[in-house]
Amino acid sequence: MKIFEEIIFLISFFAMMLFVWMSLISTTTISKAEKAFFTGISGIPHLLILLAIVAISVIPIVNKKLSAVEDKLVSDDKLYKRLYFVLTFFLLFISVLWILLSRFGSTADSEEVQKAAAGLVSGYVDMYLPGEYMNRCQNQIGLALVESFVFRIAGDAYSPLIFQLFNAVCVPLIITALSCFAKARTAKLSILLMGILWFPLILTTSHIYGNVPGVTFALWSYVFLLKYMEDKKIRNAFISVVIIAIACLLKQNFIIFLIAYFLICLYSLLMEKKFSYIAVGIVAVIFSVFLGKGAVAVTEQITGMEMNGGMSNLSYIAMGMQESERAPGWFNFYNINSYYDGGYDTSAQNEIVKRDIKERLLLFKEHPLYALDFYVQKLASQWNEPTLQSIWGLRVHDEPLTGFLAFLVSPYGTDKVLPYFKFFQVLIYFSVLMFLIFEKKKDTGSLLLLTAFIGGVLFHFIWEAKAQYALPYFVLLLPFAVRGLMLLRMYTAGIITGKKTLIEDKKRAKRITLCLIIFLLILLFFYLVNIQMGLIKDTQLYYQYIVDSM
Repeated sequence: MKIFEEIIFLISFFAMMLFVWMSLISTTTISKAEKAFFTGISGIPHLLILLAIVAISVIPIVNKKLSAVEDKLVSDDKLYKRLYFVLTFFLLFISVLWILLSRFGSTADSEEVQKAAAGLVSGYVDMYLPGEYMNRCQNQIGLALVESFVFRIAGDAYSPLIFQLFNAVCVPLIITALSCFAKARTAKLSILLMGILWFPLILTTSHIYGNVPGVTFALWSYVFLLKYMEDKKIRNAFISVVIIAIACLLKQNFIIFLIAYFLICLYSLLMEKKFSYIAVGIVAVIFSVFLGKGAVAVTEQITGMEMNGGMSNLSYIAMGMQESERAPGWFNFYNINSYYDGGYDTSAQNEIVKRDIKERLLLFKEHPLYALDFYVQKLASQWNEPTLQSIWGLRVHDEPLTGFLAFLVSPYGTDKVLPYFKFFQVLIYFSVLMFLIFEKKKDTGSLLLLTAFIGGVLFHFIWEAKAQYALPYFVLLLPFAVRGLMLLRMYTAGIITGKKTLIEDKKRAKRITLCLIIFLLILLFFYLVNIQMGLIKDTQLYYQYIVDSM
């Protein structure tokens, strides 16, 4: 099964090189109207700052101090545990503080799901009628049902705040789960520090949706799966299976995490010849399907309506192939309109969608450069937006904003804080690339996270796009970024002292060199056909948008 590791490595390597390239030459920003601007805001200064920090860290006296800190953390359990607790508590504190100070409201799908959840409690279930929101978006049934339980207990007034506070609690849970994938104590603490300094996850807690809780459950299911593979305790397997199913119930996109979960179980079976691993994977899939079907059955019982079909999954793929006034492959009402045109019948909609997909494929075939430009921009609109729409999602508020919050959500204010977010985007992508280059052996945990990440990239390459959708997958990169920085510092110090060469394994060195050559040839081709111009085409429009908003 080394071939599986090689495939994941190669896709991850090319994805990181592509994202590093994008982040260095351009930046995607999102307007209040959710239009993507592809601008020529370069990330090169941020990379130079990062490299300067690494260079300072390998100066002998600084390197000696850092090594002493690492040794102290290894030898002093009490100090390590105290620091771990302080960083975790501080992460929780700033997440809760953000919720209490901001109190941003819900919008779009988040608002619709909450209305549907409240309707399940009050008995007003018109949103489940044919053609209405919950009938169309049946992927939201699980989330609406879970939210309805909270509405039933806390009522309409307090439930939104409870959802947001739960999101805030999830933030340190997500980061501590990610720290479990690191081995060195320094790395674990650095992941916690990265979670504090990287703001999109904290800002997203205001957005009441299934993403933050979903990634929390998915990551802890991974942690318990790895624990089971290590100690073979059924209890860990049971917890892992239950919470990955809950993640899929809250948001069906977490099926991507479930697929990665199953693939790693299959990979571990083939590597270690233990059939219990694949049994856990199969049970996880079955229980996830059972929980999803159960949510539909309960909803049908409450509403007295059959939940048949809803909008076709193919319609999201078709929409992901189409132009939109937002960005290539973004929401353009196609899935809703084609559902109406099919008379609210999923099968009839599928026929319409298949015809439209064929038309787009034919157009891409006849105009390959247009297709290439389309998909490069589609990727950039999701993975080259430094805030991952975490600020854009704050535009709705119960009362007029004042002070810093008003500044932050304004186009001018967002533009002023953008360099901070851009620095961390460049840092994370570049550091992950360093991890892929320098790390000699990827363990099962690393392979699991990379598989889920690549699954997210590929899924939203063909599905409807949105920068917000990238957050659950982007957060998986934090452990690799920390490890990549540590490896870069270690190898740089080693080369300076003559103790290490750049890549000691000659086979790996040749493979990576070949990948770099191929990628440079791809970039040369992009340059010759002006593909990079599509990533900076809106620079003047963006700055005019900032001026007009002032």
